[in-house]
Amino acid sequence: PTGEGPGKRRVGLLAQEVKNLIPEAVKETHSDVTLTDGAVVSNLLMVDESRILMETVGAVQELKRIAGKLEKRLDKMEEERTKFLQPCSCCSHLNKTKNINGQW
Repeated sequence: PTGEGPGKRRVGLLAQEVKNLIPEAVKETHSDVTLTDGAVVSNLLMVDESRILMETVGAVQELKRIAGKLEKRLDKMEEERTKFLQPCSCCSHLNKTKNINGQW
């Protein structure tokens, strides 16, 4: 279960991992931060979630553009395949021969 409270698991991003991918989405506090349990963290890293959202939207747009190009290429290949598989008039006599399995 996700959410807040006892028995609930929080889902998030590790700033160190985000920093490797999108350095501008991570900010350093440059000071000590005391956590609710009393632990002190020096130079805490914070993730700018709005920056992550913008990067995600950009990535989805790019993937959509790439998928569109691939779909056009696939359509063209299927069209060429269909043309290739249609018998030409000079080979119509081949349609009356047995195939590998001995069927007409």
